[in-house]
Amino acid sequence: MEKADKVYYDTCSGVLEVIRYIFLTIRLGIKFLWIKRGKIVTLITIATIATTFYLLRFYSNDELQQCIAVIPVAVLLSISGICYRIRQYRLKSYSKYFEAIAFKDKAGNYPQVLERVRKSKGREILVIKSLITIDTWKKAKDSIEHAFNSRIAIKATKNKQIIKLIKLS
Repeated sequence: MEKADKVYYDTCSGVLEVIRYIFLTIRLGIKFLWIKRGKIVTLITIATIATTFYLLRFYSNDELQQCIAVIPVAVLLSISGICYRIRQYRLKSYSKYFEAIAFKDKAGNYPQVLERVRKSKGREILVIKSLITIDTWKKAKDSIEHAFNSRIAIKATKNKQIIKLIKLS
């Protein structure tokens, strides 16, 4: 392969990777908006989409203006996708606590934190997916309390793979 062909190939590969990343971020933005669908998020989404449709109709004869009119939706989805990525990064940081005490299932997988909910009085509930049995969780309670540096309560759910870990202090 000649040097010019390699540069062209590398440039095209880089551009395609950036485009893939943008579409992945937009897809994650849609997922984030669906997860966080409250009154304010719904109103912002509806206002953005309504504005976009209005601008598309208003600029029906000018293709460039129509492309510009789609920008608010793309920006909303991109920002939402970035928020989703930040949320996932923060949830994954909890697995470091389990790595520190080598708390994993038979396959070598660490528990995965699906959601973090803050409650009153400084309580925090971590919804965790794991193949570790509830008995093993209860046996390792002291180690987990030490890793999280707080007292905890462990609750089983109807789904045997989901555990609720409640940080009490």
